[in-house]
Order: sequence, then C-alpha cells, then structure tokens
Amino acid sequence: MRKFLSVCKWFVIFSVLLLLGPLWVAITGSRNERKFPEHSQEERGEAVIEVYGARVSPGWKGWFALHTWIGMKMPGEKEFTIYEIVVDKMKKKLPLMHISRGPAAKNWCGYPPTLLGRLQGKEAETLIPQLKKLVDHYPYQDCYRLWPGPNCNTFVAYLARHAPQLHLVLPPSAIGKDYLVGHGYLARAPSGSGFQFSFLGTLGLLIAKDEGIEINWLGLDFGFNPQHFTLLWPGVNYIQLSY
Repeated sequence: MRKFLSVCKWFVIFSVLLLLGPLWVAITGSRNERKFPEHSQEERGEAVIEVYGARVSPGWKGWFALHTWIGMKMPGEKEFTIYEIVVDKMKKKLPLMHISRGPAAKNWCGYPPTLLGRLQGKEAETLIPQLKKLVDHYPYQDCYRLWPGPNCNTFVAYLARHAPQLHLVLPPSAIGKDYLVGHGYLARAPSGSGFQFSFLGTLGLLIAKDEGIEINWLGLDFGFNPQHFTLLWPGVNYIQLSY
C-alpha cells in the first residue's frame, strides 16, 4: 500500500511540474517558438511550401496547444493553397479538411502565426504534387479529437513523415503530432531525422537529430534538444539553456 501511495505521489508531483508550462502561458500569454527568418518569396516566382502554427484559442486550450496548417504555391501562382483540419466543420457534419486560397501567413483566432518550416525552389515544386496526393488520402478527414488526436497537428505531422524533405520540427505544444496514423506504434519522426514509439498519442518516446529527445506523457511532450541546447516543455515549447 505504501509503494502504491508513493507512486501516486510522484505521479501527481510530476504531472504538476509539466503543467507549470501551460500555467506560464496562461499568466504571460507568451510561448517560445523556433522561428525561420521571415522574408517574401513572391518576387522570385519559385514554388514554396510553408508550415505555420498559432495558438488554438484565447481560452485554456490555447495554454496547451497549437493549431498548425500547411500552404503550397507552385511557380507563377500568386496565392497559396492552404490545407488544414478545422474542427468547426464537424458541427455541420462536413469533412474536416479545409482548403482555402490566400497568404499562408494568416492569423488564427486573432493570434499571429509562427513559421515552423519552409521549402522552396525545385525541391518544393517536385514535392507539392506528392503532398496533394497525401492530403487526399489522409484517413481522418471525418474524425477529430482535441486530445490525444487525431487533430490538425496529426494531419501536418502525417504529411511531414511522408515528406522528410521538409525537415519539419513541430513544437511540444503541437498536441496530436504523436498520434500515429494507422494506429501503429513505430514511425519516422516528423522531421525525418529519427524515429519514435507512440501508444495512441498518450505515451511515447521520440529520438531524432532535429527534435532531440522527446518523452510523451499523457499527450504532453517534454525533453531535451542537444543540437540547440534547449529544454522542451509543454506549453512554453523551448527553454534555452546557457552553454
């Protein structure tokens, strides 16, 4: 009985520590993102793929989670075609896949976007038709669960796993990225630089060059990235450590 109570005590303590990240976001309204340089590709006329993320909502969900989407533009096109999973369509019994045209860098629920990944030029031009086929075959276009998935982040991670050329690193607050399509337990990391084990998006381990080491605890990701010497924590995403 004492051992059981001790395990329960440490379970509670550890869970509370993880929740300090979302609590910090709730108090300060800010989180740390690993950003790409912002610059326009319009003048060069190249194919461009961009992945963005923004806080899910102004409420408590936004303390924990990020909404992500992907935009694609072929040479000569003035606008991006944007693909994302939108839960509001579920109320109308419509497919959750939302396809729109416009700038990929858009606000979400009033929050500015953060550029999470970009690919341009010939490599992007070759990859876009493949990504569009993957969009058509995404199996959860009529299924959405905020936790642990499938959701908008599951969709973007699914594309990234099949397109390692993107080298996409999704932050810890992209809850749902660890929910593996097809109910498998082993998969390539979204960045394509390693692998991960995941049990229905609730418990898992990811080891990759780009992401570092991530542990999934009840859908909350934490870990360490030795490449950037950063601590990964739920809600706040990245905590830069001194060298």
